[in-house]
This record gives sequence, C-alpha cells and structure tokens, in this order.
Amino acid sequence: MKAINILMGSILFLSALWFASAHNHMEAETTTMESNTIVDIAVGNEDFSTLVTAVVEAELADTLSSEGPFTVFAPLNSAFANLPEGTVEMLLMEENRELLRSILTYHVIAGDIRASALQKGLSVTTVEGWEVRFEMTGGNWYINWAQIVATDIIASNGIIHIIDNVILPPANMSDMEMQKEMLEEILTWEEMGLVMSFDRALQNLLSERSERIQGMLINRVLSTVDIALSTKELSISQQNMLTYIKLHIELM
Repeated sequence: MKAINILMGSILFLSALWFASAHNHMEAETTTMESNTIVDIAVGNEDFSTLVTAVVEAELADTLSSEGPFTVFAPLNSAFANLPEGTVEMLLMEENRELLRSILTYHVIAGDIRASALQKGLSVTTVEGWEVRFEMTGGNWYINWAQIVATDIIASNGIIHIIDNVILPPANMSDMEMQKEMLEEILTWEEMGLVMSFDRALQNLLSERSERIQGMLINRVLSTVDIALSTKELSISQQNMLTYIKLHIELM
C-alpha cells in the first residue's frame, strides 16, 4: 500500500516539476542520406524489417516515398516484438489492413520535425489524426510511452527518429468509456479511494489556471502515466489504477 501511495504521489510531483522546469533539447548526431527516401532507408536497415513488411502490407510505401516532407517515428523490430504474442501476425492479415494503416500513420507527422524542435509537453497531430505528446524524463525523450533512442536520420523526403515501442492511437470514445466501466468493476474500494484521492489532487493542481496551462499539465500527467505503464515492475493492481486514471483524464 505504501508503494502504491508513493507511485501516485510521484506522478503528481513529476507533473508539477516538469511544468516548472525549463525546456531541454535533445543532442543527437545527424546522419545525412541526401538521395534516399524514408522507405529506402528503412529497407536498407535490417532492424526495420518488420516495419517495412507492415508498411508494404498497409499499402503506404508509395506515400512514404513521395515528396513529403514527413517525420516518421520508426519502431525497431524489437518494438514490434514487445507487442502481445500474435499481434503482428493479426495486423498483417488483409482484413485488418485499415487497423494496420491507422497504427502506422499514428507514427507519421506531416512536416520536418528535428530533435532540436522537441519541447516538453508538445502535442502534435499525426497523419492518422490523433495527437502524440512529447516528454523528457531521466534525460531521455519520449513520444507517448515510447523512448526515442535515435534522432535526425535525414531522408530526401523527411526525417526518421527511432523508437523502442510501437505507439497505438487512442480507442474511440465509446470503447474508452466501456474500459473505464470495466475497471470500476475490478478495482477494490481501497483502490478506488486512492484513484479518487489522485483525482482531487489533480483538480487542485488545475484549479484557477488558464485553459492553456491546464492543457499543458494534463498532457504531462498523461505522458507520465504512459511511461509508468510501460515499466515491467508494476503489479496488476497498479496497472489497473493507472489505466483507470488515464481513461478518466482522457474522458474529462
């Protein structure tokens, strides 16, 4: 119980700390490949073989070879391997092409975004339509819950940044509400009490702040929750509470 309280407290502490801190910028070496498209670079790197297969299956190769510019957050093969067993095979089925396309385009932003342009709390709309959020923790940049492990690979039609996890677009509103209701049935009274305590603390943090500042704080809390959920040390109870908190905030 003490560990759970510490975890919940840490989320708010980190959010407030990040809000008060100055912007940090990633320092990374730049690799220039003037004549290669994003697809050419991916095809030439065996660590992107799963991504290349998915791009071809989703019929996006021509789009990502076009003029652009595009910024692509490219998951490594190991990132796809982190998905639940059988997920990749399911996504590559012809009947799931639209779902695969949605996931892949969630990793693509129209325009040229270098590492030097990243800012804490920055939200950017993807080609898929949903926003992604950028945060820094422990000296590392994250896009949602995926760590950016290499940056600024320059293609002739854009930029590639490498990430260590596949990021998934949010579920639609009705699915999110259903998930939240299911968690309400699963969480114990004690766990719900902790969640409600967190919610009251969050509301106090947001109170009497401008809409813009509220949006920045909410984005940073969500990013912190995503990063926490990506760790393997959480108990099922902690995962359920954090997932509930995330859904609660997104449905606010």
